[in-house]
Amino acid sequence: EGARFARASAQFPITHYSFQSMFYGRYPTATPLFRRARGLRELTDKNVTLAGLLSQRGLFTGTVPAIAASNLKTGPYEVMATGFDVVQPGRPKTWKSDGKIQTHCASTFFDQAKDRRWHLWLHYMEPHHPYQFHAEHDYGGSPDQRYLSEIARADAEIGKVLSALRDRGLDDRTIIVVNSDHGEAFGEHTTYYHGSTLYEEQLHVPLIVRVPGLPPRVLQRPVENIDIMPTVLDL
Repeated sequence: EGARFARASAQFPITHYSFQSMFYGRYPTATPLFRRARGLRELTDKNVTLAGLLSQRGLFTGTVPAIAASNLKTGPYEVMATGFDVVQPGRPKTWKSDGKIQTHCASTFFDQAKDRRWHLWLHYMEPHHPYQFHAEHDYGGSPDQRYLSEIARADAEIGKVLSALRDRGLDDRTIIVVNSDHGEAFGEHTTYYHGSTLYEEQLHVPLIVRVPGLPPRVLQRPVENIDIMPTVLDL
């Protein structure tokens, strides 16, 4: 139902810099985390994230990051909780969270929001090392096949969120954005995982934007994660 951007890129192949860029709509060098890490002058408007701007305009904003609560208070991941009215960490004691947590929290958030305008960000960690095998999504046992299994698992959970929207009659007035903060390498350019190169396998990301009333299509023009914030604000 959405527009799929076939040539979308993240700004950085590492989670915290990439999310800062996406949430602020700026290149990494102009985000608070990058400047702080290099001893540069702090930005005076460091709290003006997408969620912060929407909250200031009366929207009820929520986030379910797959990061431990202690890491959201300060440090590289605090942007995941900046500007939101409701913060529900979705990670248990293990490294990777179960996407069912995000899906459950989404349903609860929809009920809390009721008839209010709202903005919700969900962070699914399944497509991330270490790649786990899910029997209901069996693509094989190699690392890249387990990665596909993880993607399928996240996709299934997102499907449940879309069903929850439909069940509450919210789907016809909700903008949906599905994207990623980085890709993964499986031996390309002799690298694995992410955070080591600026090649396509680590920077090329999925991006689908679904807007009620607009037709589905595939777009080949180059776009970037920093384009998401101004696009959502325009819509």
